[in-house]
Amino acid sequence: MFPYYAETIFNNEAQKDLYQYYLAFMVSCIGIKQEELQALVEQATDGLCTMFEDEDLKPRLSPFILEILEKLASYITTIKASKFFDIIQHITKTYSALISNHDSLLINLISLLVERAFNEYELVKNQQKSTKLIISKIWHTITAVGENRDYIPKFQERLEKALIPLFNYLDGVQDVFFDDDILQFITSVMKISKSVSSTMWELFRVFPKLFDKYNQRLGDLFPALNCYIVYGREVINNDPNGIRLLIDMGLRALNPGNNDNNEASMSEGALLLHLVIQVLLVYSLR
Repeated sequence: MFPYYAETIFNNEAQKDLYQYYLAFMVSCIGIKQEELQALVEQATDGLCTMFEDEDLKPRLSPFILEILEKLASYITTIKASKFFDIIQHITKTYSALISNHDSLLINLISLLVERAFNEYELVKNQQKSTKLIISKIWHTITAVGENRDYIPKFQERLEKALIPLFNYLDGVQDVFFDDDILQFITSVMKISKSVSSTMWELFRVFPKLFDKYNQRLGDLFPALNCYIVYGREVINNDPNGIRLLIDMGLRALNPGNNDNNEASMSEGALLLHLVIQVLLVYSLR
C-alpha cells in the first residue's frame, strides 16, 4: 500500500517527515532475517520495487537515495528475496549521476555483489542450490554498470579489481554459465573507454579455452575480440603470440572440425581474419 500512499497521501511538503519515516521502515523490513518473517521481507521488497519503477516518484526518492542504497548494500550477502536485486539494478541505473559522485559507495556495492555471486556459484557448483536466479540478477547490475558512462571509465580500474574473483572462473577447470556476462561487461567497458586494461589482457589469454567450449564458434567472443583488435592494436602488433591466437581462432572457426557450425558462425571466422588483416597488419605497415 505504501507506493499508493506515496503518490496520493504523502505528496506534499507537510508530509515529508512521515513519508521519510515509512520509507525507512520499508527499507529496514528488507533486512529482517527471521525465517518466519520472510513474507514481510517479500512484501517490503515488492513495494520498494514498485516505487523505484515509478518515474513520477523519482524526484521524491532522490534526496534519500544514497542513504537507502547504503542500507540496502548491507543486506546483499544474506537477503533471500531475489527481487531485491532488481531494486539494486534500478537504483544504480536511474541514479548513476548521483552515485558516481560517491565512489566508495559504488565500489563497496559491487564488491558485495561479487561476494554474493561468488558464494551463490559455489553453492550451485557443489549442488547445494539449484537456482541460478540471484547470480543472473547480480550480473544484470554489473553489466549495466559497465554500460554506463557515469561509471566508466571513471571507476573502471577499481571495478575490474573488484570483479577479479568472478573473472578468475574463466580460467578454471569447470565451465561457468556467466561467461557471456563477463564478455558483455568487458566489451562495453572497452567501447566506452576505447582502451584495453591490463586485467582485460589477462582475460584475452583465456579466450581459446572459451572458443573450445563454444565448439569452435566465436559467438559472444566476436564483439570482444573486435574491441581488442581495434583498441589494443598497438599491443597486439608487438605480440606475435597474440596475433597467432587471433589467426588460429579465425581459421578454426572458418574450418571447424565438426559439422555443427552453420554458415553464419563460420562467417565470423572470416570476419575475424579480415579484421586482423585490415586493422593489425595494415596498421603495422604505416
